[in-house]
Amino acid sequence: MFSATDIANFLACHHIATLNRAEERKEVTKPFFNDPTIDLLRKLGLGHERQYLRQMAENDRLTVVQIDTNSSWEAAAAETVQAMRRGADAIYQATFLDGVWGGRSDFLVRVSKPSAFGSWSDEAVEAKLARSTKTGAVVQLCFYSDLLSRLQGIEPEGMHVVLGGGAAPERFPVQHYVAYFRKVQSDFEKARSTEPKTYPEPGEHCHVCSWSPVCDA
Repeated sequence: MFSATDIANFLACHHIATLNRAEERKEVTKPFFNDPTIDLLRKLGLGHERQYLRQMAENDRLTVVQIDTNSSWEAAAAETVQAMRRGADAIYQATFLDGVWGGRSDFLVRVSKPSAFGSWSDEAVEAKLARSTKTGAVVQLCFYSDLLSRLQGIEPEGMHVVLGGGAAPERFPVQHYVAYFRKVQSDFEKARSTEPKTYPEPGEHCHVCSWSPVCDA
């Protein structure tokens, strides 16, 4: 199964896909990557996500359906569709599964745009502990918005990022970005099938990538 992270990683560095394929063939082993700073950032990010969850439930008075992520992907994806069909105000850890593609959006929020489910539809929201929205976050949102469009029969108009520091959600029009996302997704699929030769060129992603020791060598 491939996720939004796979596409974002491919956009950051094409060589990651090459190494992942080599790992699948057991030609190379991914090193154990333990960085206390990254672990701390993950914990802070999860705290930011849960803080926004509390805000939605307590301040915004929204009924939030929390998807059981301990169940199978199939069960969680079915639970997500059921919550969308019922018109839940918001869905936490919304799970998608469509062929080889799958992922979990931090939140879905109901908007008053008709869809196959009724007089409402859903838009994706990601909580990011950052001061500005990064390319990877927009790619993630496009990924979830694309999967959403297949479920609800219409493409979402907006997608949203909740940044750190108590900032209000930032809205991005889906139509402005989804064509670029689909090109990157298509390039990723082609790379999976044709296996182009790549080289480990140093980049910004290296300092958070588990493959860094292999590329350095």
